[in-house]
Amino acid sequence: MFEAREFLRKKLIGKKVNVTVDYIRAATGPGEGTPAFAERTCATVTIGGINIAEALVSKGLATVIRYRQDDDQRSSHYDELLAAEARAIKNGKGLHSKKEVPIHRVADISGETQKAKQFLPFLQRAGRSEAVVEYVFSGSRLKLYMPKETCLITFLLAGIECPRSSRNTPSGVQVAEPFSNEAMLFTKELVLQREVGVIKHDRAI
Repeated sequence: MFEAREFLRKKLIGKKVNVTVDYIRAATGPGEGTPAFAERTCATVTIGGINIAEALVSKGLATVIRYRQDDDQRSSHYDELLAAEARAIKNGKGLHSKKEVPIHRVADISGETQKAKQFLPFLQRAGRSEAVVEYVFSGSRLKLYMPKETCLITFLLAGIECPRSSRNTPSGVQVAEPFSNEAMLFTKELVLQREVGVIKHDRAI
């Protein structure tokens, strides 16, 4: 999963793509042992002439859904997907490899102040660290994934204060401040799922 997500992030974040809707899968109710699903739009996404689904399958980062003969709700490039999967299986790529599956252990310390403080000396010694913006809470509050430190941690942008978004409090829902949504959307468009550099300040954790 991690490798598939990273492939998509590096290939697509911030890029313009072409989308062709292949079919719309109707909503389904919960069955015995199966969850309910809302209506889903299924499409082929391409960038620079490359079919992203086919690229994922060819690297062994996805498998092709099998359909009944009479089911015409399928990808418009179904045959190419099957061919890509056959090549991935033959070459032992990704999911089809006989090697040990890589394990990614990530410590989520974004909500634990004491654990976050334990990381502080390492981050300060590093001076500047590389990270990926995993989530945007508000215009100035971010959750970052730090690959070298293998952790998720919350940071505040130093020197600024953004309007607060709505949030749940013990006394009820706190109403969002004016322009809080605009600030959050601006930050999302600028950095969400992008690689950033972090310079640590004492009060930014």
